[in-house]
Amino acid sequence: MKIEPCIPRFWREFEIQYRHGKTVYRIRVENPHMINRGVLSIELDGSAQPNDEIALVDDGLSHEVRVVLGEKPALAEPSPTATPETAQQEQTL
Repeated sequence: MKIEPCIPRFWREFEIQYRHGKTVYRIRVENPHMINRGVLSIELDGSAQPNDEIALVDDGLSHEVRVVLGEKPALAEPSPTATPETAQQEQTL
């Protein structure tokens, strides 16, 4: 499941419950930077989720999802005049 909220920027947080078969997902969306959209991170039961996606399972349990809105930091681009050696050094800084 992919979560991409678009909310009024003055909403600080909200919660929903989503049922998948016999499993309940309690989803809390936090908006600490007061933005309209953009997902900074997603956690499922305290574990960061790769690709900001939640793999749904019907295990009959209750799960906690935390979504934090924000902008992800841009990856540093090597300078156009960089050699392979200096590009590698820039990426490790």
